[in-house]
Amino acid sequence: MRFTARTSRAAALLAVTAIAVGLQSTSAPAALRLSPLAGEMKVERYAPAVGTLPDGKVLIAGGHDGRGTYPRSAELFNPATDAFEALSATMGTERAGAAHVTLADGDVLIAGGHNEAVAALRSAELFNPATDTFEGVPFQMTTERNGAAATLLSDGKVLIAGGANISETLGSAELFNPGTLRFEALAPGNTMLEEGGRAFESVVALPEGGALVAGGVSAKSGFLRTAEVFRPPAGPFESLPSLLHEPREEAASVLLQDGEVLLAGGYNEGASSALDGSEVLSPATKLFTGGPEAAAARKGAGAALLSDGVVLIVGGEDHLGPLTSAEEALPSPPSVSTGGASGITAAGATLASIVSSETVGSVYFQYGTSSAYGGTTVREPFSASLAPGVVTATAGALAPATRYHFRAVAENAGGTAYGSDQVLTTAAAAPLARTVTIPQISGAHESASRWREGGRPASISTARRLPVGTTLSLTLQPAATLHLVFTASRAQRQCARRGGSHARPRCSSRRPAGTLALAGHAGRDRIRFDGRLAHSRRLTPGRYTVTITARDSAGSSRPVSLGFTIVG
Repeated sequence: MRFTARTSRAAALLAVTAIAVGLQSTSAPAALRLSPLAGEMKVERYAPAVGTLPDGKVLIAGGHDGRGTYPRSAELFNPATDAFEALSATMGTERAGAAHVTLADGDVLIAGGHNEAVAALRSAELFNPATDTFEGVPFQMTTERNGAAATLLSDGKVLIAGGANISETLGSAELFNPGTLRFEALAPGNTMLEEGGRAFESVVALPEGGALVAGGVSAKSGFLRTAEVFRPPAGPFESLPSLLHEPREEAASVLLQDGEVLLAGGYNEGASSALDGSEVLSPATKLFTGGPEAAAARKGAGAALLSDGVVLIVGGEDHLGPLTSAEEALPSPPSVSTGGASGITAAGATLASIVSSETVGSVYFQYGTSSAYGGTTVREPFSASLAPGVVTATAGALAPATRYHFRAVAENAGGTAYGSDQVLTTAAAAPLARTVTIPQISGAHESASRWREGGRPASISTARRLPVGTTLSLTLQPAATLHLVFTASRAQRQCARRGGSHARPRCSSRRPAGTLALAGHAGRDRIRFDGRLAHSRRLTPGRYTVTITARDSAGSSRPVSLGFTIVG
């Protein structure tokens, strides 16, 4: 992992995967560094117990102050304020060099270690963050262990490996079961592979399961560069071919969010007092590479991973003695590239980015009609991964047929990175749907079915009562042209003979008599008709049928027929 000074903390913690169009290539983040904290602990603490709590704070308990005292006090580091807060509760037993780890339920296990009276302890206790109290574990470890290391395995149990008793460094390991509060020795013969055992080594859980056991010191071989892996649920230990760059005991160690393992500081025979370098184990290659240089040389420090991926390194000892200082391993800013746009409509589009980051963070897009942008999408979280991943977001409320600029912006606890500017053009607005209404006639009626002819041509009537003629009335929706077709009925003397009957009934026939076309308006229309089709043309007395149809560009109504008789 690479580190730098912090510019912001990212709050997002969820992984997002998506499909993108036209994505650009991305490069790895730049190398960064460790950064000192302004705040300091209340008490000097060499080899304290450290654990991250469910609320994001970090417990720092016990240790040695360099003046012959083993403080039972504890304090909390608050990432929101970068400050240390004293706890009123104290540990049940003075201890430094204890194995410590945060359990799945948020409690912190503190086991073994030493104090002024006892060179190697078997007892253990738990810190309960719900009550801010320390509670003794009713059962003891299978053997005394000072300088052992612990880590939480994937099955919820805790591996406690190595350490030293009053006479030797240990190759044995045991498991702590949080459900029963008991310690269980591994099967006989299932010990670490380093001949002579390990004490003050680093033990860190690995992403694929199991645990890394690295470095430390052996009564037989001295300071160690070797490493091995514990395979759950109960072993065995397997040798790791890769060696540390230099022997390292009492190093602060932690599993990072991207799967790498950081080992910082420590001590070996070549160091005047403590180491200020670090190294990183890659999960892909299982090789150790050089890491960032610390702000201060320290051994016996504690380390904890914060929720935003920052690593807190606290306490320890340098050539002057135990420390109150702390520093943070800060990630580099993420690497981000702006991708293409997909799902483009008249009002929105899906924007894509490629992001790689050592820690969790968030990505959003700036967009606008110029490269000054002005609008932003909702922040989308991304997970820690050195392999590039795709993150998308939706830009909405866009104008149709408009050219927009956009770019991706990614943030993590190490800073902010910007993708290149890209453009898109929204689709044209869809034409408004036209509502087509075919004319309709209802309520057709005539004022008189027998009437005398008048002398005026037909027109829309404004009078309700006429002395001659008739008034045809109807309701029309919407406005349309009214077509009136008149047919005359003429009686015939005889019809064609049917069957064998000699009787010939009277029959009638119809013939066209004329037409009218009038502009009707929406609503109730009245047509005054005195029998004239034009000034010089009129219907002669007789029986008639008028068929009325309304027509416009949308179509024609169903015809309506009325009958009348003109009396001579």
